Amino acid sequence: MNQEILDSEERTDLLLLAEGLLDDIELERRRLSSVVRRCLRLSRLMEDREAFLWFGLELDGFSKDNLPPNGKEVGFDRLLLRSARVFTREEGESHQKRAYLNKLPLVEIEERIRELKEELSQTRYPPSLFYPKEYSPQIERALTRIDQERVRLSRQLTEYLLVYERIKGKVHKWILSAWTSLNFSRLPQDILGHIQRIVESDLKELCPTAISQLVTKHREVKRRGEGWGELIAECERLLRAFTDAVYPFQEKPMEGEDGLKRQVAPEEYFLRLGGFLRERIEEGPRRNILLSQLRALEERLGAFLNPPPQPDEDDAGLCLVETYLLLGELLKLIR
Repeated sequence: MNQEILDSEERTDLLLLAEGLLDDIELERRRLSSVVRRCLRLSRLMEDREAFLWFGLELDGFSKDNLPPNGKEVGFDRLLLRSARVFTREEGESHQKRAYLNKLPLVEIEERIRELKEELSQTRYPPSLFYPKEYSPQIERALTRIDQERVRLSRQLTEYLLVYERIKGKVHKWILSAWTSLNFSRLPQDILGHIQRIVESDLKELCPTAISQLVTKHREVKRRGEGWGELIAECERLLRAFTDAVYPFQEKPMEGEDGLKRQVAPEEYFLRLGGFLRERIEEGPRRNILLSQLRALEERLGAFLNPPPQPDEDDAGLCLVETYLLLGELLKLIR
């Protein structure tokens, strides 16, 4: 299952689809064949190739002929292991019946169950057979025929229901797993989204131009699919604007991490951010963590602001995320 579903809207749509499928199968709002068709779509969107092939075989019947040409590489035997149908190597009449059920499309299994239930409900004892003064041989033979027919129908119905319920159980298990996976994959994005909203809201007052330019540039390069270095440059400009707002440049020397005072140039905003942190946070683990976070972001931005190398989407994404995380912590110090 592909866990790297990065687009928030797409992930939300997939989660809603999975939740709908859970309701469909647990509340029996749709036929199982309809649920499996929708599972085909969900597995395709989640790029779960094996599940996609498995659902196709559940719908069409387990036969190598029903595998698409590009599905051979997965392995038919592996797909059999995922199936809920009854596979056996035994010989005999029961084996033939089960082999037939294995190859039967799911819609036909559902239809046959419906027909058998209807036939069983119609195979009743005629009212004239009840409470006779005495049972004649003809009545006894009629009762025997009816009993035999009901037993035959019940056995057939049990065979079909066995396969049907096993398929239903396996499908439900997969949907539940997909729903859980989508929920967990959304968790980090939900946390980042919360931090992003707070940072952008607070920075609208501190440095409105810089945060507006970053948000606009992010949308632009994402739409173009290129120009990731421009996004990293906007991260750097935002950090500089934030520093100018909370810890402006001063002519007097500033104390560094080693306790010595040095003259800091206006463009050395990371040094000023370090001074801001040391003034606002007492010495201890939290200060050390934030200073390490600050140094790491300085190195990451510096690596791409002085080419080469040429950044890609992942590089720009990491710079953006780390910028928001650091700003989120720094904003706590001025609230």
